[in-house]
Amino acid sequence: ASAALTLRADEPTGPWYLFDLHRDMVVDSARWGSGASGTPAVLFKAKESDDLWVRADSRLQAGDSLQLTVFYHGDLIDRFGDWFFINPTASWYPVNGQGTNLAHFEITYHSPSWYPLASIGNRVDSLVDGRVLTTRWVTELPTPFASFNLGVFDHHRVQHEGEPPLDILISEDAHRELARDALRRGVVIPQQRKMRENVAADVSNSLKLFTAMYGEPPYKHFFVTEIPYGHGVSFPGLIHMSWGTFQNTSLDGFDEFFRAHEVAHQWWGNGVRPASYRDAWLSEGLATFAGLRYVQTVRKRNDEYFKFLDQYRMNLADYRKDGGPIWIGYRNATPETPFAYQVLIYEKGAWVFHMLRTMMLDLQTRKEDRFAETMRDFYQSYRGRTATTDDFQKVVERHAGIPMDWFFDQWVRGTDVPTYRVAWTSEAAAGGRYTVRLRVKQENVPADFRMPVLVSADLGENRFANFRITVHGGQTEYTSPLLPAPPKKLVFNELQSVLADVKMERW
Repeated sequence: ASAALTLRADEPTGPWYLFDLHRDMVVDSARWGSGASGTPAVLFKAKESDDLWVRADSRLQAGDSLQLTVFYHGDLIDRFGDWFFINPTASWYPVNGQGTNLAHFEITYHSPSWYPLASIGNRVDSLVDGRVLTTRWVTELPTPFASFNLGVFDHHRVQHEGEPPLDILISEDAHRELARDALRRGVVIPQQRKMRENVAADVSNSLKLFTAMYGEPPYKHFFVTEIPYGHGVSFPGLIHMSWGTFQNTSLDGFDEFFRAHEVAHQWWGNGVRPASYRDAWLSEGLATFAGLRYVQTVRKRNDEYFKFLDQYRMNLADYRKDGGPIWIGYRNATPETPFAYQVLIYEKGAWVFHMLRTMMLDLQTRKEDRFAETMRDFYQSYRGRTATTDDFQKVVERHAGIPMDWFFDQWVRGTDVPTYRVAWTSEAAAGGRYTVRLRVKQENVPADFRMPVLVSADLGENRFANFRITVHGGQTEYTSPLLPAPPKKLVFNELQSVLADVKMERW
């Protein structure tokens, strides 16, 4: 392979420049300038290391630029049956290792003509010469990463009127061989009959939902390719999904969630990029929340939505002592807390968006217009740009109409989770009316911790009284407005409006 890069200095730097290039790649040479005619560059790449160092003749000053061409080779593609192993996170080209990695890409691939190939960007050229297919792909928008996939794929085009086309690349023969191999070992593994149709339906429906929720995606065509890993990765216009989600769709909603999560990254992570590791939750937490919204919508009920949130809450309980705030991003993952990044950035991040959603809910009409407008505003304001947590907070404040520093300090920059001990009673009032009295003790958080909590009183005959209580300090007393009937039941923290533990007590 050869990679021609244009480097621009944002500040004085050099003369050594660091790149990431997969440890299995061997560098043949590097030259300053375009192509093989440039000036030879001094380079160093240690064995079993991704670090590639290249030395220029002098330091760069802010605004200076250089061109570098790197020639390299290596065996990066493994194969199991009809599945190819191309790790989508591998540095298969020299990746900037010491600054903002954002660029336009123009990529030319030479591949066997019988293997379908998908890449980021738009395919602008295609030529078959004997057994070699040469394709050229160009990105319209700058992006931090590039990826591709190829293999013994069946290629299926899905096109619905008014929606972007989808190209699904799936190794159906590999799935059949997997099932036969398992059967020979006496194991029966579930395999859904319409693999590509089920995956395509969730991708298409989530694209439609998120377009309605946030606005048009930044890309007009999408590849969905199968990878032999347990995870998914979403690049601009190119979505890699685990073979497992093609193999089977679980009954608990996870596969619908998983597919929608990767689709949501076209908006959150690709469309709007987190400015730093501190803001990663604006990509992963928001994509997780969007996946939950999709499951809630497609299942037409709330069961799975709240079941996932419950599981996240239980996972977070394991990290209350050793976990850090969302704010420190990947630094949460330590040898002692290896899964903390997943739990705190993805799962607690989703909880933060859920709490904002319920805080902005109109209790009279049950409409979510304010939250919907907030998210649409955030996407439209920062589409094609980076956004920080402070940027998002300003958008929230614009629609909430109040300062929100207390909320972000508690939930994004803080680690505390409250416990509420709740007692209630109803009392008769004049004119045949009733009131509800509540006593809420708040524990395990600082004295100034506060949150509005939703409460729902069941008055019978399908009548409900809904109100918010702002819990603040060690103990909060609340008396409801006059009610037409005594409550038969009361739910404190309705809709799980706050990430909290609730313990009910006698009055």
